[in-house]
Amino acid sequence: MVTVSVSVTPASPLLLSSSAKLTCDVEGIANPKIKWRSSDTTREENPVSLDKVEKSGTWTCQVEAQGTTFEASLDVHVIGLSAADKPVTVKQGSTAVLPCSLSSSSKGLGSLRVVGGGWRQLPPAEAGGPQLPTLKMNSTGPLLWDGAGVDETKVDFPKDTLSNNLAIKLLKVKAEQAGSYECSVKFEGREPLEAKVDLHVTGGPGGSGPQTGPSSNQERAQTRSWLGVNMWIWVGVGAGSLVLIALVVAVVLIYQSNKRKKMRLRKLRSVRKPLTANDYCQCNRQPRGGDMNRPARGLQRQHVPENIRMNGGHGGRQYV
Repeated sequence: MVTVSVSVTPASPLLLSSSAKLTCDVEGIANPKIKWRSSDTTREENPVSLDKVEKSGTWTCQVEAQGTTFEASLDVHVIGLSAADKPVTVKQGSTAVLPCSLSSSSKGLGSLRVVGGGWRQLPPAEAGGPQLPTLKMNSTGPLLWDGAGVDETKVDFPKDTLSNNLAIKLLKVKAEQAGSYECSVKFEGREPLEAKVDLHVTGGPGGSGPQTGPSSNQERAQTRSWLGVNMWIWVGVGAGSLVLIALVVAVVLIYQSNKRKKMRLRKLRSVRKPLTANDYCQCNRQPRGGDMNRPARGLQRQHVPENIRMNGGHGGRQYV
């Protein structure tokens, strides 16, 4: 009796791009001729080593002995993780959907045990970005998101059992959230599955502007600060300094103007008005050595014209 049995190591399902080995065991026939066939290739060897498994499919072990052909088939299931083929572009302030899905078969994860994974933003990431959900560990049970510490006003994710869809939503996206994000699923005893998504944020809320991607994210972060201080603070300091300098200049100019005015007034007050004929004093003087009780000799009464006498004299003074 001839018995043909086939197996794959590690056990199916296999992870995308992982390695595997197909083995065909034959009992009841000495020195059988073994051939492996799939939908697109034939391998005349046993066992068959697969360096990078790319897709699910059926492999058939064909055994020929004594003019008779014996066959045994093996279904190989491959699980992969896929994201967007092109960058996700959204406007600032809108919602960004980061796609990620498991390309598993109808049999699901089979015996695979998830021990971790989730979403994270790849460096260089802006400090203070929202925390993203991770996958809960399970024993071949359903996938669930672990939202501990996640701000649900910034990140939206399913709370129920996950199928193959691992997409999440970033709410009210900011410009600094632009960059590369990684979705991953880690299995016990296997290499992790990883997929990358690039997020571009454009313009302001409801507006348009230059595209912001991971290549310019670091440059923007450098231009926003100088010597560890936000650039807008430096702008404010500069504007305040200009206002202060303008005030100081204005005060100095006003002081100099007032000083010149005071000096001009002092100069005008110090200049005496020239004496006129009306300002000379006509007095009776005693001659030297004379008698103080007698009138001075030689002094005659000054003749004052009649018109001046009627008008009050020179400068309003009347002389006699």
